Amino acid sequence: MENFSLQPQPELVEFKLKNKGLKIGIPKEKSKQEKRIPLTPLSVSELTNLGHNILIESGAGLNSYYTDEDYVNAGAKISNDIKQVYNSNIVLKVAPFSDEEILLLNNNQIILSALHISAQKKEKILKLINKKVTAIAYEYIRNENEFFPIVHLMS
Repeated sequence: MENFSLQPQPELVEFKLKNKGLKIGIPKEKSKQEKRIPLTPLSVSELTNLGHNILIESGAGLNSYYTDEDYVNAGAKISNDIKQVYNSNIVLKVAPFSDEEILLLNNNQIILSALHISAQKKEKILKLINKKVTAIAYEYIRNENEFFPIVHLMS
């Protein structure tokens, strides 16, 4: 019997940028119960002031009471083209990626979201592995005191 583990495996990946800023994409959450967005307009402003480019799918902030105009005023660009949003160096989401969203990911991309690895079917994890994404799960991020600040904020 094949021994298979769905535990995160550390891997060092060299990441080079043509420009000095990152291109960060934020798609609209598709889950009906998910009302959050990974970045507020204030966070977008901080990142764009550092030279990063934020591309947000139109309407992504509405369930959190942020308009597209709020994000544009903070320095983000808004797009109706979901493929354009997913064509970013980094894709941020709150909820885990659906099978349809995984298809939109590029190989060797960086993704951040709640991944709920232990609750996912093996096939979904294998799809992410086959895309060779660098996946950062919010639920595994700890600070120097072994505290999980993002999990705390999200609950």
